[in-house]
Amino acid sequence: MSETTSDQHPSHSCRGPRPSGGDVFGGMTVGEALHPKGFASRLRPGDCLGDLADALASSGRTAMGVTDEEGNVVGMVTVNDIMRAYFEGFPADRHIADWLSSGEARAPWDNLKRMVARPSDLLSEVAEKMVANALRGDCACHHVIVKEDMGHLHGVVSSHDLVSAFCHHDMWKHHPKFPDMSAPPDAEEDASLTLVRDIMKNRDRVFTCRPTDTMRSALKILLVTQQNSLLVVDEAGIYGFVTPRDAVKAYAEVESSDVTLAAWLSARPSSMEQRTIAAHARVAEAAELMTKHEVD
Repeated sequence: MSETTSDQHPSHSCRGPRPSGGDVFGGMTVGEALHPKGFASRLRPGDCLGDLADALASSGRTAMGVTDEEGNVVGMVTVNDIMRAYFEGFPADRHIADWLSSGEARAPWDNLKRMVARPSDLLSEVAEKMVANALRGDCACHHVIVKEDMGHLHGVVSSHDLVSAFCHHDMWKHHPKFPDMSAPPDAEEDASLTLVRDIMKNRDRVFTCRPTDTMRSALKILLVTQQNSLLVVDEAGIYGFVTPRDAVKAYAEVESSDVTLAAWLSARPSSMEQRTIAAHARVAEAAELMTKHEVD
């Protein structure tokens, strides 16, 4: 997301529970927070990568579980897997099993144990697991797969789900531990007063590309820098963003990776308002905006 210098005063619309005992999610479990879309997102090892790209593009999810015929979890695949496969020229008709054993997968078989949670696990524990995986840097770090006690797939939790759990009142107002969360806490006690300008990247640290660059060159930057978005800009102004979701759509549509970003973005216009927020807005508001519009 980008920042603006609007004078509009930030609202108090986004409030999660105040930290209690170090748990900013107030003891909420994975099962209580799992996004409804996460339950049905599953594929088989024999399905093709093209099927995966189609499923991700149509569902809006960023990861899916892979199960065997009995429903047991055998893997997980993410939008970053599709981005890497697209960049490497991995054929869309190759099986998911081939990708998971290729050495390029972000959630390979041998790392799966580090990316598994149970419905009864605390969200705070899942967040810690994501951070630990990110620090190691050798596997997917924005998702964990949720398994039931018998080993069957329960769903996939993403970092977006954690943001949604923290921000959305609807998730808290019926929670037995937080019956009064419809009223925002006093500003002096609020744990979410951090402003966007306090954590945002300086302009010289924002990765950019030009509209004349190709999709392949943009994906190379995303892969090398491990960023999840690239600002497309030139002397005329900002054209938009490129994210791993663009790679998923391009792969699903069998689009050449040599397509220019200008051509790609012009065929898929989107509102910059959904990706723009004031520098003096609260981080919680930015999180709510990202969750509302499902942007990266």
